[in-house]
Amino acid sequence: MIDGPRRLTEAELHRIERRCEAASKQPRECFLESHGGLGGSSFIRVGGMDDNEPDMYVSRDGVEGLMPASDGDLDFIAYARQDLPDLLAEVRRLRAAQDAAGDSAKTQAGAVRSRQDLAESVRQLRAELLAGDAWENDDLASFLEALGAGISGSPGATTNRDEPVPTEASWSFLANALRAASLYE
Repeated sequence: MIDGPRRLTEAELHRIERRCEAASKQPRECFLESHGGLGGSSFIRVGGMDDNEPDMYVSRDGVEGLMPASDGDLDFIAYARQDLPDLLAEVRRLRAAQDAAGDSAKTQAGAVRSRQDLAESVRQLRAELLAGDAWENDDLASFLEALGAGISGSPGATTNRDEPVPTEASWSFLANALRAASLYE
């Protein structure tokens, strides 16, 4: 049983990206009759006002024959073409940050073997925050929320990195959890 959504592979992300690129071009804009239309059908304008690209009309096949798609479906179809590339870029950005933090944390984790090492690691985190380094969770409430989520999710994180799941917390585990809480939402 998998807790939470599974991690998409790079091949799956690439397939999503190819589907986006193969779809009709951007921009798309949804014109809904329920939002002040002129008595025609709701549709999706493709390519903007100055383009010769045909508009998109979406229907559903129901018991009574073809009927227009819902406003929610039209909105989703219209804006998915613009939104999905942004989401893919964000997934890749976050993975790169996670990989970098993981590499950094692995390096630091090897050095955190005692209470004194952990204290130094915490001082380093504080110095990074005060120096203006980008933290996703730069207030105490969001930091503590991320810390709790990271500790709860640590078995999945170690499994994703092909590392054994720790049975007991260690100084290095705590150092990794503190660093990860500064980076992850």
